[in-house]
Amino acid sequence: MKAVFIGAVIITGAVLVAGAAYAVVEDEAFSLGRKMFDRGLYKAAYRDFDDYLDQDPAGEWADEAQFYLGRSLHEMGSCNEAIAEYRRVINNYPTSPFVAPALVNKAECYAALGLFDKAIETYHRALGATKNPDDLVRAYLKLGETYFVVGDVAQAEETYEESLREFPDQETAGTVHYRLALLYFLDGDAERCAAHFAAARKAKEVDVVAVEDARGRTLLAAGQAEEAAVAFERCLAEAPGDTVRYDLSRAVSYVAAGNASRGTQILEEVLLAKNRGRLDAAAEAEVLYVLALAQLENGDRRSARETFIKLIESSPENPYATPAKLWAGRLSLEEGDVEAATLFFGELAAGDGPADRAKYWLGWCHFVSKHYAEARKTFETLAADTADVELAPYARYWGAEAAARGGNTAEARNALAAFATDYPDHPLADNALFRLGKLQLAAGKGNAGRKTLALLASRYADRGLADAAAYLFAVSLLDEKNFGAAAAAFWDLVREFPASPYAPRGLYNLAQAQFAEHEFADAAETLAALLSHYPRANIADDALFTLGECFLNQGRYKRAKEKYAELVEIYPHSPRVDEARYEIELCNFKQGRYKSQIELAKSYIAMYPHSALNGELLILLGEYYYYRRDYEQAQKYLAAVAEVEADQKTVNAARTKLAEVYLARGDTSKAIAEYVAVAATTQDDDVALSVLYKAADIYGRAGDKSTAIETYGEVVSRFGRTRATAKAQFKIGEYLRAAKLYKESNTALAALTREWPASEYAPRAKLYMGLNLLDAGAAAEALAHLDAAAAAGDRAVAAQSYYYVGVCQRDLGHDAASRTNFTKVLANYRDFPEWVRKAKAELGR
Repeated sequence: MKAVFIGAVIITGAVLVAGAAYAVVEDEAFSLGRKMFDRGLYKAAYRDFDDYLDQDPAGEWADEAQFYLGRSLHEMGSCNEAIAEYRRVINNYPTSPFVAPALVNKAECYAALGLFDKAIETYHRALGATKNPDDLVRAYLKLGETYFVVGDVAQAEETYEESLREFPDQETAGTVHYRLALLYFLDGDAERCAAHFAAARKAKEVDVVAVEDARGRTLLAAGQAEEAAVAFERCLAEAPGDTVRYDLSRAVSYVAAGNASRGTQILEEVLLAKNRGRLDAAAEAEVLYVLALAQLENGDRRSARETFIKLIESSPENPYATPAKLWAGRLSLEEGDVEAATLFFGELAAGDGPADRAKYWLGWCHFVSKHYAEARKTFETLAADTADVELAPYARYWGAEAAARGGNTAEARNALAAFATDYPDHPLADNALFRLGKLQLAAGKGNAGRKTLALLASRYADRGLADAAAYLFAVSLLDEKNFGAAAAAFWDLVREFPASPYAPRGLYNLAQAQFAEHEFADAAETLAALLSHYPRANIADDALFTLGECFLNQGRYKRAKEKYAELVEIYPHSPRVDEARYEIELCNFKQGRYKSQIELAKSYIAMYPHSALNGELLILLGEYYYYRRDYEQAQKYLAAVAEVEADQKTVNAARTKLAEVYLARGDTSKAIAEYVAVAATTQDDDVALSVLYKAADIYGRAGDKSTAIETYGEVVSRFGRTRATAKAQFKIGEYLRAAKLYKESNTALAALTREWPASEYAPRAKLYMGLNLLDAGAAAEALAHLDAAAAAGDRAVAAQSYYYVGVCQRDLGHDAASRTNFTKVLANYRDFPEWVRKAKAELGR
């Protein structure tokens, strides 16, 4: 940003006039062209010079007219076109006195375009093409500047020294001395620096203020912004009449030095000077533009937008209005004000300014507004027409993306494939292949999709999407139930991208597929490897629980209990903890452990009624009868714990189990009372979280939604960011949705997606947010949430989301896009018959 900022505000000066002095001529077109040029009306001048050459291409002033065609374009900033005109002067009029100035101006154009090697070569040609001192001095000066810009300080010094040797009395000698002083200053040659600086001060055409001004600008360009600010402070002290000019320069220096706040303060003070008559309209426009750039540098993008808009409204014809509109449009787009952004970009796209850039951002406005047909048309037109080789590929990519979003998936696939072929080294090449692969898979072209994704993973292994492509490749094989190939692909993912977040998820997906096929030994092996390689993965608790399930299904109860116990110990906040505890007791029961112990426990209590062990023994008896579904006996033993036990932790364990007994007997009010009592007395946050969540769940199932929401809210507020609290937040949004409180529901669900973006509840939360908006009659706004839900990776959510995307598009009158999404449900989600049936019904309407 600093380089852009400095480049936007340092004015290097107008192109020097060279060649023969202006003479009154009889030819009307030529004479009028010179008058227009001298008045700064460069478009009109260009037209008149062009008319002259059309009328008399071999006329007396043809070479001069050709030169001024280039000058007019040059002044308008059209450097490429100007170069072509200067080239005609050089080639068509080789003996003309305008050849040397044309070479110098052509070199300046190359420098302005950043083609410094060509600029240097052309300046040297100019030096060899003339003996005119004015042209030679100018060529030396510009050549020295260019060497300095490219960082070749030694060549810059040599060029300036040669200029002084050849023309010691040149009018610009002071400027050359000063530049040499600065170069030697940068080189650390204090003696030469002092000598040239003294010579610069003595020069007739350089006064102290001019020297300090040049010094400040050169220091600023050299990146020594703090020293530049000091130089401009001196200018301000010596030339108080130029307050605005040097305040601007000071502000630029402070911003470049990293003190944007100070720069902004100075510019705001300058604007106050308007009330004292010290700021005309042109100066005010420049100050506003620089102030907006300073606010951008300071991170205050909202204020920058307001300043750009103020500049545009105050003086629409000022030279800063065009870049201000471009910035105002981009900042409006950032803030979500797409309507304003569209207006700014639309004006620029239709004018003479940076039309291609404006068209690109106009396409983005359509894209963000989900007007994909308009976005596609804008991007594709721009890609076909623009001469900007950097902009064209971006326009092509986003045109393809707009086609995909608009339901034109076949066209999108073709466009993405062409993009990846034409621009293999482009930053978006991997995005194009990834998107192409996903579209091919969604269209049922599994082999083609996997081929594309494999190409991405191999060709762009060092880019961010390579691991995602490898994961999607393996998942597609899994979806086709090609377990052997899928397993190999997942292990390739782990080997190639061991640090990828997709690696553990891939292994877990593989294990789940193996488990579903009752391949419990294979699933256990995969899960064990997952836990060994990724012990800190966010699905480690799920993996441990499923590993326990594998052993349980194999009848290996001891190993199963070990894994469930690890889960309880290592992940106490996991929502799987209660299930794990239940499974431990189930294993015990299946092993027959209780049968031999129950009578011993009863005998012990009878013999030692005051023993400290009786509380735990009573819980053991209560659990035994609970698992045998003898709830009356279970309630008797568990309720007795509070009478014989002093330890609150043991009492709370009994009351928690007693609540489960009440639930089994259908007495929800007593179950809730027990859970609430435990939550109020326990010192263990894990226990409190668990019982409060269960109480909320019971309230919800019993129909007391408001109390359920209140209790879930307590879980969220008390226990921080865990998977259990994420589920509680989801329940809040779900119950508010059931109560048709759509706005409140979306607030709760948005908090879930923001605070727990990786939660398994996030995809369904996005779905419900979209459905809330749809139920509230806001189909257009619902689409964004439904699209996000469909892309979140949960197939059940995706099936429902694509169906409702189709409903929204139907309601908005986008029939073709609507049918595309209903067809997508039929083609890709046959394992969800409810949504397939509904999609068929919609297509049959």
